[in-house]
Parts: sequence; structure tokens; C-alpha cells
Amino acid sequence: MKKSVIMMGILIIIGLVLGAYFSQRLISATNTQQLTVAAAASLKEVLLEMGQEFEKINQNTKIFFNFAATGVLQVQITNGAPVDVFVSANYDYIQGLGQKGLLAADQVHLICQNTLALVARDDLQEIGTTGFSVLKDHRIRRVAIGNPEFVPAGSYGVQLLRKKGLLTKIKPKLIYAANVREALAWVELGEVDVALVYGTDAQIAKRSQRLAETKPEELAIGYYLTLLNKQQPESLAQKFGNFVTGPLGKKILKKYGFRVLEGR
Repeated sequence: MKKSVIMMGILIIIGLVLGAYFSQRLISATNTQQLTVAAAASLKEVLLEMGQEFEKINQNTKIFFNFAATGVLQVQITNGAPVDVFVSANYDYIQGLGQKGLLAADQVHLICQNTLALVARDDLQEIGTTGFSVLKDHRIRRVAIGNPEFVPAGSYGVQLLRKKGLLTKIKPKLIYAANVREALAWVELGEVDVALVYGTDAQIAKRSQRLAETKPEELAIGYYLTLLNKQQPESLAQKFGNFVTGPLGKKILKKYGFRVLEGR
């Protein structure tokens, strides 16, 4: 009986979520073109601003965004989530979808690059050590990092720590977050001492201090945009992709600290 009640509750919640989603998709269906974009959590502010600008230029257009860890989004897409555009913080996840035949042909674009930063809570006592080696300090006990199984920032972090010979030494300190923004939130709330996040996350942080940051050539951290579901050449998804890679899209990316490769 108890299990039945719990199962019913779960089904109701799922129904409400799906109902809310599809009701959004049906808003002014006869007059409004709609687009669903799934994107890495670290792109939230930049893509929301792009969405607003795109809707101003393209009247009767509505973009719905889903921000989460890239690996989570890939699983959702693989399981049939109705997504038109996918923006990934790691090429491997794009490649995985391509192997399943879910991508539009020749529609993968490197739109920008990022760095990895080490941020500490504001009230952390001055340690005096600079660079990532500060992680070895005994006063740093809790280090937030995205779960490397499905969070690109986490896998980049593990790669960096291994490269610097720090991974084995500090592994007991690591606490895994569901996405990079959760890792940032933990350090800003004082729940951990430091966090490994993107340089752009460190830029928007309000209650933390930046201790170290990688150089662009030190780690290849790229964001890739791709179209799904066999989009047509003149589709709304294609127009949005062109906007992101166009002059205004690049300007907005730079505004939020992302590194844009000119000539692409």
C-alpha cells in the first residue's frame, strides 16, 4: 500500500512536469515558432541574453532553455527529450550523440573556450600560497568539484589535478557536485573551502575569491553547438546557431568572459 502511494505520487509529479512542459510548447502554437535549447549550466547567463536578443530580431519566436550538466543533457537527448539545439562543454558528449545518429550532418561548431579557476570562500584565512598547489594546505579540507562522470568541469578538473601531481594527494578532500554551478554555490555558501569552477563562473561569483586560474593553452576547454533531429537548412535552429556564431553572439560571449576564436 505504502509503495503504491509513493508510486502514485511519483507519477503525479511526472505528469505535472510533463504537462507544464508541453503546455509551454503549445503556447500560441499557431503564431509562435518555438525552439528548445539544452545547454551546459555554465552558459546560463550568456545564452539567456542571447535568447532575448534573438527573440527581438525574430518576431513571434520563443526559446525554451534547459540548463544542466552536459552529461545529464546527453542522457536526456538520448532518451528522446525534444531538443533542437545542444550546446556542450565537452566534445565527447557531442561525439556520443553523433554515434547514435542524433545529430544533423556537418552541424557542430566550436563557439568559445574557457579556463578552469580555483575559488575560495571569502572568509578563508590568508594562506599565502599561490597557484593550485594551495590545495595541499592542511587548512583546506573540503574541495568542491563537478562529478567527473557527467560534469565536464569535473573531468577537466581531474585532468588538471593529475597533470600537476595533486590528484592522489587531495582526493580525500574532493566533494562531487551535480554541476559546476552547484560547486560554485557551495563555496559561496561556505559549505566547502574551495571549488574548481570555470573562469567565467569565477567572474560572476559574488562571495568568493579567485586563488588560481589555468592559461588558455594549459587545458583545451571548448564549448560546442550542434543541431539535432535532422533540422532543415533554413530552420529556426539553424538561424539560432548562426546567431550564436555571428558578430552579436560573439560580442555577448566576450562580455561574460568566454574566449572567442576569431575567424571561425
